Amino acid sequence: MVRLTTGWIAVDFDGTLAHYEKWTKWNEFGPPIPRMVERVRVWLAEGMDVRVFTARIGLPLWMGRVPKPSRVRRNTCRLSGESFSDAEMMAAIQDWTLEHCGACLPVQCYKDFHMIELWDDRAVQVVPNTGRTLAEEAEAVRMAEAGKGPTMFDQFDPDCIPGN
Repeated sequence: MVRLTTGWIAVDFDGTLAHYEKWTKWNEFGPPIPRMVERVRVWLAEGMDVRVFTARIGLPLWMGRVPKPSRVRRNTCRLSGESFSDAEMMAAIQDWTLEHCGACLPVQCYKDFHMIELWDDRAVQVVPNTGRTLAEEAEAVRMAEAGKGPTMFDQFDPDCIPGN
């Protein structure tokens, strides 16, 4: 795979980097997923900027509004009732990445124009500017190569006939 040399790679945490079945406690995470951890280690060895991309934290307070300097967003774990901040969650995830990936990775919940890849267990890749999924595109290519390409009738929409 050809990779851009600038920008950052986003890696989802739960279900992609760390095994995830269900939420247990705010600072308890599943064991590492070896294949993904090894991939991250290779990227880091190549000098890539790798970041954990997770919904376990919220947007930084500076995004969209100017907060009071002393304001800290607090969250409450629905299972244990413990209170924790986004900063505490980030530190817990970073401790996990240091232990398992060999580096303290940045943690964020938003993407920007510098993100060059997203590795996620829930993402559906779309072919740019088409609205078609990569799976649909691959199936169309497979059908065309098998001589079973779309016909004019596959493109037909009966709802466009006046009176229907």
